[in-house]
Order: sequence, then C-alpha cells, then structure tokens
Amino acid sequence: MCEFVSWKEVKCPDGSTQILFLTSDDVFNTSKGRKLQKHTTPGDFIGHGAIDFYYDLDGKGVNHECTDFWTPKNFPPEIVEAIKAGKFFLLAPVPAGILRAALYADYVKKRAPGAPLYADYEKKRAPLDADYEKKRAALYADYMKKRAPLYADYEKKRAPLYAAYMKKCAALYADYEKKRAPLDADYMKKRAPLYADYLKKRAPLDADYEKKWDALDADCEKKRDALYADYMKKRAALDADTWLLVSVPENRSLAWQ
Repeated sequence: MCEFVSWKEVKCPDGSTQILFLTSDDVFNTSKGRKLQKHTTPGDFIGHGAIDFYYDLDGKGVNHECTDFWTPKNFPPEIVEAIKAGKFFLLAPVPAGILRAALYADYVKKRAPGAPLYADYEKKRAPLDADYEKKRAALYADYMKKRAPLYADYEKKRAPLYAAYMKKCAALYADYEKKRAPLDADYMKKRAPLYADYLKKRAPLDADYEKKWDALDADCEKKRDALYADYMKKRAALDADTWLLVSVPENRSLAWQ
C-alpha cells in the first residue's frame, strides 16, 4: 500500500511536467471519485493506483511518495499548497512536522488508543462482548443438556452389548485370537446402528446450535462494526478538525509558514 503523501509526475505532450495527486474533494465530491471508491478500498485512496484510475493514466508517469513532513522542501509546490489548505482532511491523519509542537501533541493525545475517544468505543463494546459471551455460553449449555440424554441412552444400550462381548471374550481367552475376531465384528456391527441412531438424533441439535451460534456471532459483529464505525467517524472528525488547524498559518510550524 502506498504511503501518504503519494503523487505522480507525468510528462505532457508539450514537454511540461504535471504533478498529479488526489485530495479529499477529488475522492468524495466528484463523479470519478465516487467510481474510485467502488474501485478500491479507503486505505488506497491516496495511492498511485488510485491516481492512475482517477486520471486514466494507464500506468504512465513516475511514482513518488514521501512521509517526511518536517520540511515542505520534500514536496512539489502543488502538494505544499494543498497541505497548507488542509485538502487531505478525509484521506489521512495530520503527519508530524506540520503543526506547532503543542498542537500536534494535543492531537496525538486525543487520537491515541488510550484516549477518551477510543476508551469510549471500548466502553461501549465491552457490554456487547459480555452479552455475546453470556448468550454463547447459554447456547452451549442448552446444547450439552439436550445432547447428554442422547449419549446416555447410547451408552445404556451399548453397555450390555459390551458386557456380553467381554464375557464371551473371557470364556474364549484360550482360543482368543481365533475366536475373538467374529465377536469383534458382531459387536461393531451391533454398535454401528446404535451410534448412527445417536448421531442422527444429535444432528438437528448440532444444526440448531450452529445456526443460533452463527446468528449470535453475526449480531455481535454487526453491533461491534457499528460501534467501530462510530469511533472511526469521530476519529475522522478529529482528523478533519486538525486539518482545519493546518489551514491557519499561525498554527503551522516555522518550516510550513
């Protein structure tokens, strides 16, 4: 996956060079951008493949990317201006080096996994996880409860067969190897339909348990996804607000004035 920020340097027919990259407006506020959203995943909206797709380049041009934002000299003027204008606010978090140290430290603190934003997500997710585990445990307990008498019935029917088998084996021990083989075959033959019957009776229980488990998993994932989407929405809003800070010159570091 390409890093932020990525761009392509393309030679024009008149010999000039064009710097091509994507801003939030390109991706989210144009018809080609909406096609791009269907073409690739959000993590690749800033990549060279996305730039190729958006501008119909068919692989033409030279790929560039840079993650060192401590000086604007690392970027073409067009990208420097886009950064200063906060035009990447929905595409990436604000990198280190652009904002004044205190503002950036505050931004990182708010965005960190242990910060209130993520803690709120974890807090809301915890009861969902607990409820899921509780329901899953109850499902399994109910399944085992229903399965137990089936297995007990199987064992009850098997026990006398096995006892008679062992009695005959004991009486025939002197001629053990010769006479035990048909006894074994007879025992296994009689055991097979019993076990098959047990499995047949158990099958709908298994299927019902799996069906309920799958539904419980799906419901929990749906709720987790909604919580995570809400967290990502709030984090994106934080990113967007911070990009707005970037657009104010006095908020930027000396290098980016």
